[in-house]
Amino acid sequence: MIRIAAFAGLLALAACNKAPDPAASASARDIDAGMRKAVDDTDAARSEATTPARPLAAPEPTSK
Repeated sequence: MIRIAAFAGLLALAACNKAPDPAASASARDIDAGMRKAVDDTDAARSEATTPARPLAAPEPTSK
């Protein structure tokens, strides 16, 4: 009888320690949206890094 009570106690303790994993509960739609956002962010950073810098001010005319 003591063994059964100890086993039931261990099962209850194991069940309490199980926290839901957020990644496991994410739907396929959430995962796809996250991947699209990551790709968009990467593409934006790549295009920003390869775009030549614009001058801060227009050059002054040399002819008068």
